[in-house]
Amino acid sequence: MLRRLIAKYLSWLLSSLRLDPIIDSVNRSVGGCIIAYHHVSATTLEEQLELLSRRYAIVSLSEFVSRHAQDKSTAGLMVITFDDGFAKEVEDGAALAIRRGWPMTFYLPTQFVKLSQPYWFEEIGPLLKVAPEGQHRVDGLSFYLNDSKSRARARDQIVRHLFYQSTLEIQTFMKRLQETLFGSIGRPPNVQIPGPISRERVRELCRNEEVSFEAHSVCHPFFSTLSPEEIREEMQASRREVEEMTERPVRHFCYPYGDSKAIGPKAPEIARSLFQSATTIAPGRCRPSIDRAMLPRIALFEHYTAAMAALKVETTR
Repeated sequence: MLRRLIAKYLSWLLSSLRLDPIIDSVNRSVGGCIIAYHHVSATTLEEQLELLSRRYAIVSLSEFVSRHAQDKSTAGLMVITFDDGFAKEVEDGAALAIRRGWPMTFYLPTQFVKLSQPYWFEEIGPLLKVAPEGQHRVDGLSFYLNDSKSRARARDQIVRHLFYQSTLEIQTFMKRLQETLFGSIGRPPNVQIPGPISRERVRELCRNEEVSFEAHSVCHPFFSTLSPEEIREEMQASRREVEEMTERPVRHFCYPYGDSKAIGPKAPEIARSLFQSATTIAPGRCRPSIDRAMLPRIALFEHYTAAMAALKVETTR
């Protein structure tokens, strides 16, 4: 909370002193930027992009990558991307893209779209919210569920415990968590988890030139836990399935989780052989020398005011 207040104050101060254009002019020469969204409301999205669009030209991912590949400057250009294929975010983002003429790219993990099987990290919070009070223990991990704060702490504790584990290890833990909390495997009927965009809506939305869908793996694994053959299959199957939904070529990829430890050393080389670009969540601008199989992005969040979002973009190098 304190960090948010400080960031809000700094964004207000720089804007009041008219220093933000100076900071931006220094950093924008480094290269263009790719914005990453996950969960964001329609109102916040438009407020942030309304301000950013006054300072940057919003272009499609394909145009941006093409310019970079041809050694053309991307300074002053911005790409908007969304991860994970949540229905609300895709619908809201696509509607804004079409209405304002702002190209946007949505990365789809195809198993989520096809089967509505929730991500483990999205499922934990809702499960803990309705779980019985008291102390619980799963696989040696002990946590308390007494009030909203303790449930939030427990969620963070479990997420940290599961991060960078294999898909099988995560699935096994989630089953044991459900058994411990509710006495059986499965989610209680009162657990609400954000659902995916449907295949039908993907097909309809991609008819608009402002909307593009690209690959984000099949089952959203930590690539660092997979063999090269498994990584290649995740990438190829994801590309094939998104192409079947959209009837358009898929040329770009987004790594699940997106940090270097989750990506591992093998995935970038495979991505280079299959895609024109692959994005991470490493912060930064797309310098001329950047590896297009490891493109950085700037993550923006729901709690940012438009000025805070602009400050983060302007101060990123």
